[in-house]
Amino acid sequence: MKKLLFPILTVALTLALASPALAQREKAKRKEKMERMEKIEKQKCSRMCEELKLSKEDSSKFCSLMREHRKQKKELGKAIVELVDKLEVELEKKNTEQMKALVEEIEAKFDERIKLDQTLKSDLKQMLSVEQQAIFIIHSPKIDRKVKSMMWEKKSGKKCPNCPNCKPPCPSTPE
Repeated sequence: MKKLLFPILTVALTLALASPALAQREKAKRKEKMERMEKIEKQKCSRMCEELKLSKEDSSKFCSLMREHRKQKKELGKAIVELVDKLEVELEKKNTEQMKALVEEIEAKFDERIKLDQTLKSDLKQMLSVEQQAIFIIHSPKIDRKVKSMMWEKKSGKKCPNCPNCKPPCPSTPE
């Protein structure tokens, strides 16, 4: 019994000491990912403002609008994921009434997301000239790919194969 006590205590102590360190490391990784995503979004906005030839004031308004839209869309996405998880549980329980309510709630969230995109489109129409709207439509996906490619290149130290010969999964392909 004494022979087993020491290894068990050693493992328990190691786990007790390692858990906070692992949690700290995960927290740092999440923070780093958030910072990287912020940089990507700032880079996209900056490049788009250059393409649109916006003044500093208009650039500020444009980036603020895009940031708010992205934030709201992300919140809706999280809400949808949570509802889908609940729906999965209710499906396993075969609770038809609850499933019906959740399906309706999920559909409402999808409608809300569509409405959010329509609001952005309307706001951009008021803010941008027709020529700038065309530039936005044409250059937005290109800028997304370019910025993702640059970030991937910076992170990995390798050139992104964003070309006709690109093999999946390429981080710069449209989502």
